[in-house]
Amino acid sequence: MWEVHCHPFHVRFSGTNLEPAAPPELPDGFSGPEWTVFRIPLAPGTLTTAQLLEWFEDWNDASLLFLRHLHGLEVTAGGHSTVLTLSWEDVTQRRLLIEGVEHEVIVQHARATDGALWRVYTAQVAPHPDWERSHKALGPIVPVGIALPLERGTNGSASMPACPSPRWTWLPVSIPSSTPSPAARGSPAAASTHSSSP
Repeated sequence: MWEVHCHPFHVRFSGTNLEPAAPPELPDGFSGPEWTVFRIPLAPGTLTTAQLLEWFEDWNDASLLFLRHLHGLEVTAGGHSTVLTLSWEDVTQRRLLIEGVEHEVIVQHARATDGALWRVYTAQVAPHPDWERSHKALGPIVPVGIALPLERGTNGSASMPACPSPRWTWLPVSIPSSTPSPAARGSPAAASTHSSSP
């Protein structure tokens, strides 16, 4: 179960159910009318601050590559704070063939706080009839993307709505599921079990 609070909307998701939620009481400076707050209500003692921060340390800035409306993420506990963010630079737009059909492809550079750099290609394509999305509607067009590392030692990543069967590639590319594992997303060994190409 998790909640989203974005003034004036306050909703709770439980599995595939959606219901209204009471606005949370949050500290000053931690929220406001322009903020979107994701809240995971846990029973007291379920998870310690140290455990949460240890889990969050497994994530990296690349976790944000295909989250189109999330520009940064911060976990603050006591005097410790961990921040994920990417800076974006538009490179070009061009028309490219995708499965024999011309599509407008947006090319951007995404730079992490540690200096890692990716070239990100995104496009909107018509879905295949056999594609399914977990807990999401499949519209007439869906976003697809691939992020190619521009430096050694950085893993690539891909965002696709569905993959009917794996197609192996030698580029370390991971396909995020509806609840991606940050550790798997950054691990070439884990990525190779989920690698696909469009």
